[in-house]
Amino acid sequence: MQQGNKPYPPFGAILNQYFEMGITPTTSLWIFCGQTGYKDAKKMISCLGQLSLALPYKDHPANYQWPVKGMKIVLYDTGGHHTLTYLLEIATELLKAGAKVVWLQSALCPNGQYFTQP
Repeated sequence: MQQGNKPYPPFGAILNQYFEMGITPTTSLWIFCGQTGYKDAKKMISCLGQLSLALPYKDHPANYQWPVKGMKIVLYDTGGHHTLTYLLEIATELLKAGAKVVWLQSALCPNGQYFTQP
């Protein structure tokens, strides 16, 4: 159930419905950010059946309620002049929302990087 006045990110309401039914997906959740983030998340859902979320381009992650508690996240940067600081802000918000681990995949971090709860 959505709490407060923050909306879910695109496709987040679908994921939250799983949680409300007592279902926690066992696969990693892909979250796309960048210029084509929304399009890529939608494609992942419609073509591959993989539940995904999107952070609208250049929007701040703190503007959303992230239904990711207990999940393993792949944060995929689709490009568009993000800074590494911005990507770290996204990872931080996801961890604050209860994600177990966030794997960042970006051209700004070519080997990827893990983030976990302290």
